[in-house]
Amino acid sequence: MSRILVTGGAGFLGRHLCRLIHARGDEPVSLDLRAQEDAPWYSVIGSVIDPKSWETVGRVDGVIHTAALTDLWQKKPSAYDQINRGGAEMAALFAKEQGARLVLVSSYTVLMGRGIRGEQVIDGVSLPPPLDLIGPYPKSKRAAEQGVLSAHSETVIVRPTALIGPGDHRLTPPMRMTRDIAAGSLPGVMRGRINLVDVEDVAAATLAALVAGDAGASYLLSGHDYQLKDYADLVASLAHIDPPGLEVPPVVAQLAAQAETFTARFTGQRPQAVPSGVTLASLPVRFDARAAREVLGFEARPTEESVGRALEFLRQEGLLEG
Repeated sequence: MSRILVTGGAGFLGRHLCRLIHARGDEPVSLDLRAQEDAPWYSVIGSVIDPKSWETVGRVDGVIHTAALTDLWQKKPSAYDQINRGGAEMAALFAKEQGARLVLVSSYTVLMGRGIRGEQVIDGVSLPPPLDLIGPYPKSKRAAEQGVLSAHSETVIVRPTALIGPGDHRLTPPMRMTRDIAAGSLPGVMRGRINLVDVEDVAAATLAALVAGDAGASYLLSGHDYQLKDYADLVASLAHIDPPGLEVPPVVAQLAAQAETFTARFTGQRPQAVPSGVTLASLPVRFDARAAREVLGFEARPTEESVGRALEFLRQEGLLEG
């Protein structure tokens, strides 16, 4: 039996990883700021940037680092570097000391730069220059990748796109948007794109990377490409409501996001949209997870199935009426 540490084990992806590890007969260990009182595995309550938390974990055979600030807006942008880069580097040092392989869960946003012109297929082979990255979140994730690869040679990186599916108790941005569409509270969407992938498919591929991934390699875990309007129509259809009627041009969405973000500096309340998110959604890109399919056996189920399961979860948790 292998003992595998999952940082962020109480989060959206982390919970699914812990369940999958447990179901396969291995022992998951969760390191998170939140407890998992109902979980049949060891849970360490602590921070990935606190050395004492790592000391509490004990011996492990593998490390999967999911813990990160994932929202595109933070009141203190410096927190991205502190948590995302700093936490990842501590995970790498811990894994190296243990003689364990590390899988770093990064983000597809590190593959997208301001220099993209015209339709492009992103497969994870090439990276934009660091200065072209869009916002502090992807910059911190790129720095995390560079830090762990320098610190520990037995590292594999996975880069999922927007996660959807059951189990998101805190509502990450893609699931929050899905909930708002299904609730009929979103009057419109911007003219842009999104790639969605089921959280359980990402969990399976991430665990596969721990064993089958090539050291030093990175794998894009993308699902299905959608125009935001088409995705909104799909969610509305499955929720049996009318879809949002407005499709907002990116320039208008950008102005609104800038205004909301400016106001958020004073209110501390999360804006509905942020400038970097609008820019990312407006890029003319499609995604291809060929390498993950070939090496990790990754398969992305139909988005309709993922959305259906997500809506069922939201209703069961009282996060969506009807």
